[in-house]
Amino acid sequence: MPLIALAGAGIAAVLLPDFAALLAPYGLLLSAKLMLFAALMALAALNKLRLAPALGRGEPGALPGSDARWPRNMSSSARCSP
Repeated sequence: MPLIALAGAGIAAVLLPDFAALLAPYGLLLSAKLMLFAALMALAALNKLRLAPALGRGEPGALPGSDARWPRNMSSSARCSP
């Protein structure tokens, strides 16, 4: 992950002449891409640090919002539909 961020910063330094260029279409697209990348890295950290260990331990509520009311496989969900 740090190498990806460093490579992106280097490319942005080459392609963007100054900070005012962030208001141009390329700069806005770059900003949106950075926000999406940060969100994906946050989800990856959540998965690695919280969800995967909880699932490995077999905790019943390991997934946020998981509930016993929901069917566990496709055959039982097919029975629930009208």
